Amino acid sequence: WKIQTLLETDDANWAENVDLAIDPKGNIIAVWQQNDGTRYNILSSRHEPEGGWTTPVAIENDTGDAQKPKIVMHKNGNAVVVWSQYDGSEYSAWANTYIKNSGWGVSQKIETGNLGGVNLIKISTNRQGNVMAIWQQYNGSDNDIWANTFTFDSGWGTAELVEQHSQNAENPEVAIDPTGNAIAVWYQHDGVRTNVWANRYVYGTGWESAATIETQDGYASPPMIVVDSSGNGIAVWSQYDGLRTDVWYNSYSPSSGWANAQLLENDNSGAAMEPQIAIDGADNVLVVWSQNDGSKNNILSRRYNPLSGWNTIEYVETNISNSAILDSVAVNYQGDAIVLIGEKVGLEQNIWASQYTHNRGWSSAELIEHNAGDSIYSRVIINNNGYAAAAWQQYDSDPYNIWATVFY
Repeated sequence: WKIQTLLETDDANWAENVDLAIDPKGNIIAVWQQNDGTRYNILSSRHEPEGGWTTPVAIENDTGDAQKPKIVMHKNGNAVVVWSQYDGSEYSAWANTYIKNSGWGVSQKIETGNLGGVNLIKISTNRQGNVMAIWQQYNGSDNDIWANTFTFDSGWGTAELVEQHSQNAENPEVAIDPTGNAIAVWYQHDGVRTNVWANRYVYGTGWESAATIETQDGYASPPMIVVDSSGNGIAVWSQYDGLRTDVWYNSYSPSSGWANAQLLENDNSGAAMEPQIAIDGADNVLVVWSQNDGSKNNILSRRYNPLSGWNTIEYVETNISNSAILDSVAVNYQGDAIVLIGEKVGLEQNIWASQYTHNRGWSSAELIEHNAGDSIYSRVIINNNGYAAAAWQQYDSDPYNIWATVFY
C-alpha cells in the first residue's frame, strides 16, 4: 500500500460516502458527496497507474442536496455514477456517465414523475457493459423497490417497479449476469418481522414476480446478492431467531428457482452479523462477516466453489487486537480479494486491509491509514493485475475529509 492521499482540501465542510471503481488497466475513479457551505454536491477524482489523483470536479449541477453516490466502471474505462438528489420537495434518482478520453457528461434524472422520495440507490454492471440501478422509493405510505437499466449504446431506459407491497421494502441490492439478466434482493416487513425478498429480471422481458426467499422466525437484516456466469445466484443475510443472530444464505438456479435457506455458520459462541459477498471470474463466491467470540468481534469468511460446494470457515484476520468491524470486500476476476476492517482504539477507528490470494490464502492484516482521527465508511476495489485502491472518510477535529491509498 502506498502513502495515503487527501482527495479534497475543503477543510471547512464535510465530505462523506465515498465509492470507488477500477478498470483492467488500473485507472481508478472515486466519487463522494461534499458540502460547499450551502448544499451537498457529488464530486469525483481520477487516478491513473503511477500517477496522482486529479483535482476534484463536480459531476452534477442541480440546486438541491445530492447524496450517497455509487459507481461502476466498464472494462474499457467508461463509468456510470448514480445518486439521490433533492429537488425542493423530495429526493429523486440521478446519474452521470464518464467516457474515457472525453470526461463527464451531463447529469440526468433516471426516474420519472414525482412518485416520492428516493433513497439507498445501488448499481451493478456486467463485463458486457449492462448496468442496472435499483432504489427504494416512498409511495406516500411505505417504500417500494424500483429499478432502471442502462447501456452505453442506448442510455437509460424507463424506471420499472420491482415490487409493490402493502409493507415497507428497503435496502435493495442487485447483481447482473453476462447476458443482462439480474436478481434483486431486499428486506421487507410483513407486519410482524422483516423478511428477505427477491425478484428476477429477464433481459428483454422485464421483472418476474417478487417472493420471499426465507421462512425462518426472527428479524432478517438487509441481504446482499451475487450472480455467476450462468445466472445462478447466492444471497446472504443475517437473521435473529430470538436467541442469537446467524448468517444465512439461499441459492437460485434459472432452471429450478430458489432453494431453501440454509445456515452459513453455526457457531453458538456469539452473534454473526452483516455478511458481505463477492464473486470471481470462475464463479467462486466469497462471503465475509463479523462474529463475536465472547470477548471481541472477529472477521470470518467462507468460500463456495461451484464444483465442490462450501469450504470450511476461515479467519480473515488474526492480528487485530481489538474488536474488528467489517467495512468492505472486493474480489477480482482471478479470485484475489481484499477486505477492509475497522478497529476501534479509544475514540478513534483505524483501517486495516487483509488480502486473500488464490494460491496462498489470507495474509496478516495491514494497517493502511496512519492519521489521527476517526476513519469510517471505507471502500475497496481490485483489478486482475493486482492494482487496488481504498478510500474512506476521516475526522480531523471538525469536518470529515476523504482520503485514499492505492496498492500495486
